[in-house]
Amino acid sequence: MFKTYETVEASDGQINAQGVEILLEKEEDNKWRLVQERILPPDEAAHDQLLH
Repeated sequence: MFKTYETVEASDGQINAQGVEILLEKEEDNKWRLVQERILPPDEAAHDQLLH
């Protein structure tokens, strides 16, 4: 599991930025796959110093 900060720009120019928690698991075929993604609430992202 890790946390990151993502910024997405829509085709209309609108920008959305947020902290995200990612959970990866290695499957039987020896490949890593995303199994869970959670958008962090602003206070939790700020606590983890993800906000710029």
